[in-house]
Parts: sequence; structure tokens; C-alpha cells
Amino acid sequence: MPLTDKLVDEIAQAYKDEPNKWNLSQERAFQEDLMYRGFHFFILFFSLAIGGAVTARSQQHLCVLLTIGSLVSFAMFLPIYRARVKLLVILQILHRIDKHPVAEVGKLLEQSGIWPTYSVVHMIGLWIPLVCCLLITLAAILSWTGIVHSSSS
Repeated sequence: MPLTDKLVDEIAQAYKDEPNKWNLSQERAFQEDLMYRGFHFFILFFSLAIGGAVTARSQQHLCVLLTIGSLVSFAMFLPIYRARVKLLVILQILHRIDKHPVAEVGKLLEQSGIWPTYSVVHMIGLWIPLVCCLLITLAAILSWTGIVHSSSS
């Protein structure tokens, strides 16, 4: 259904009374979901690329699969990283708002001494995808130089 002026006016009228309905908590949930979904899709693609490389029947196919896998992996990593950066900024703001649930839970965790020494956001939004990208890139380089061979070679 194309957007007509009438439809746009109806949507605008529906939100006229509450122009600031979207808030930081909703944006946090959105960015978190975006990052986790991107990460899951990234891991799925990475697994398929590695699986395809393991079953490559020739050295040329191995090189092409790993090279394409490397390029696509890096392209998929960028939006995950961007969502991570936005999420960290939003969480930093929410932790400073008194009586916000994020700040309250953070205070309780600090008081109880079970505050984690690592950040899942950093692991999922940066380290795991980056290591995967570097590994598949290294494998592609090694396959082009002939150090890594296809399974049928």
C-alpha cells in the first residue's frame, strides 16, 4: 500500500498528542535486539562459510569461498559494531537516570558483588565477530598462498 497524503496525515494525527512516545528505554531494546539478531545471523553465515570451505572440492573453490566469506563477514560485522556503540551510549545514559530500572539493577549488582568482570555487549558486539572475521581472512590468505589446501587436494 503506497503512502498517500491522507495516510500520512492519519499517522501524523495519531501521534500528534504524543510526539515523544519513543524513549531511551525503547531505543535500548531496539538497539540490543538489532545487535543480537545481527550477531546470530553473522554466526550462521560464518558457520556456513567455514562449512563450505571445509567441503570445497578444489583449491580454487576454497580460495573463492574464503575470500567471499571474509568480505561478507566484515560487511556483516559493521552494523553489529554500530549497534553496539549506540547501545553502550544509551546504557551509559540510562545508568545515570535516578530510579530508572537499568540504574537500579546496576546498583543492586554492584552492592551484591556479582557485577560481571566482562561485558556481554563487548563480546557479542565486538570481540567474537572481529575474531571470526580475522580468522576467515587469515584462512583466505593462507589458501591463496597454498598453505591451506582443500580437502580433496
